[in-house]
Amino acid sequence: MPKLRKKPTNIEIYHAKRRAREIISSAVNPSPLSVQTSNFLRDSSSDRTNASNTESSISQDYFETDVVNAGDNMEDCPFLVSTSTEKEEYTILGRRIVNVGYIFDQLCEANKHSEITGCSISNLKLRGESKSGLKSIFHYECNMCGYKCHLHTDLPKPNTSSINDDVVLAGAATGIGFTQIEEFLSGIDVPSLSTPTFRNIQEKLINHVEEVSAESCFLAAQEEKQYALENGNVDDDGVPFITVVLDGMWTRRSYGSQYNSASGCATIIGYHTKKVLFMGSSAILEGFKKSEEMYGLRYKYFIGDGDSNSYRKIIDAKPYGDKENRSNE
Repeated sequence: MPKLRKKPTNIEIYHAKRRAREIISSAVNPSPLSVQTSNFLRDSSSDRTNASNTESSISQDYFETDVVNAGDNMEDCPFLVSTSTEKEEYTILGRRIVNVGYIFDQLCEANKHSEITGCSISNLKLRGESKSGLKSIFHYECNMCGYKCHLHTDLPKPNTSSINDDVVLAGAATGIGFTQIEEFLSGIDVPSLSTPTFRNIQEKLINHVEEVSAESCFLAAQEEKQYALENGNVDDDGVPFITVVLDGMWTRRSYGSQYNSASGCATIIGYHTKKVLFMGSSAILEGFKKSEEMYGLRYKYFIGDGDSNSYRKIIDAKPYGDKENRSNE
């Protein structure tokens, strides 16, 4: 008596239909990806025959194109792609810094593909990783239905700070540079940023900080100006004047001999608002000379810490012509 054929399951029917569609589609109009995949499989088979321990790598086209371009406006650096063979699962070395909430959201989204095929999230196998500094994208593929998904360790949205931006900014805030950041990350087994990536982010952050600082100083000057106008502190030519506080600093150290840095920082603070109006590495005199051009203000009275050198430079330079500057040191 002939054996009865077992009724195929839904998943077996799904895979049979999917495979049939792929064969028909490839025969009629083969895509570049299918050709590359075929070449990859052919080359991999040849490699395994000649050297069974040789590891093959999947073409970058194995991943969706939007993943390769998933940078952000601040970093503007490419992702480096590491892959495994189709039958081997990729191994992650070291630790990664991740946005936990965003990872969970992506896992929940990836799990939805099982509603159609009956696969579970346990069927997702890691095939590779794309890295850009401290950001990673993990590439997964379902070993049942071939579904592909990409898990980002950080938000890929543009116009938002990324983990790379935040690490560089945190280094500047704590007084450490690339070498110290690299050593720290190495100590906790986290892959570091490359030197070009770090420098690129640092330059762009400096520009952003300067823009924000300039805007903050301008708004503070407008407050001082409004206060001067309301209180009648206006010269006979209609330009308002205010009182400011001056201070400066420079690096100084001594190991048996005295050393002074050639650069420093000068600050001009509005007396009324207690906010910074000017800050730079040059002398305080520059802030006086630019006050009318930048803010439409004159620093007629100033309070210092007894530095007679600064006082004499301002008096001798006459930044406002015949309008007198007075000091209360």
